[in-house]
Amino acid sequence: MSRDSRGRRLAAYKDVRRRSKAGETLLAVARATGLARGTLRKYAQAESFPERAACRPEPCRLDPHLAHLEERITQG
Repeated sequence: MSRDSRGRRLAAYKDVRRRSKAGETLLAVARATGLARGTLRKYAQAESFPERAACRPEPCRLDPHLAHLEERITQG
């Protein structure tokens, strides 16, 4: 996750929270910011900045066969 991306999302979160507390409707905030209303709703209701979940790498389909493949490669 890049720091620039997180920084932009954090700035958008703070802007949405500020506008929401000022009484602006989600539709008005959506028009002003260009963000989706689902994102706005999530940001407006969140007590703290919602971090993205870390991606876990999925196991490769070859993982169960790696030992055999390495053995065959060493055999030539």
